[in-house]
Amino acid sequence: MLPEVQGLAHMAMIPIGGVAAVLTWVLIQRLGWDLALASGLTSLVVCGGVHLSGMGALEPVLASAWFGGTMVGLSAPARLPNAGWVTLAGLMYGAYMLHFEGPLTGHVGVIGATGTIAVLVAMGALRVGTWVTPRLRGAALRRGRQARA
Repeated sequence: MLPEVQGLAHMAMIPIGGVAAVLTWVLIQRLGWDLALASGLTSLVVCGGVHLSGMGALEPVLASAWFGGTMVGLSAPARLPNAGWVTLAGLMYGAYMLHFEGPLTGHVGVIGATGTIAVLVAMGALRVGTWVTPRLRGAALRRGRQARA
């Protein structure tokens, strides 16, 4: 269960989710890392560092923000075609964790469910953007074809 934390450290969940998502995505898509290695190794390093720093009640909050952000970063390019969309989904993940931490406290799968919601919302925004802007539509189609090839 995430403890009640307020202030700047509480709001840090948003950028931490974004950084974790884009770093994981870059490790997988650009450097060819395995999915489990990209999420697991970065989570081990970051969450271990947070724990060793002795932050007390902040440790589970910041660690869950990082770990969940890495789950968002596992999205395939066919879903989120570039680092910008992955970052947006990671930022949304952090914001959703802030919003849902009270109602969902202690429920199993909150991190994964919240990450999935963030990816689906970002995918919806991408689809609306490609529908509204023909230039984006063409770029998204080209990336989709390249990802399938």
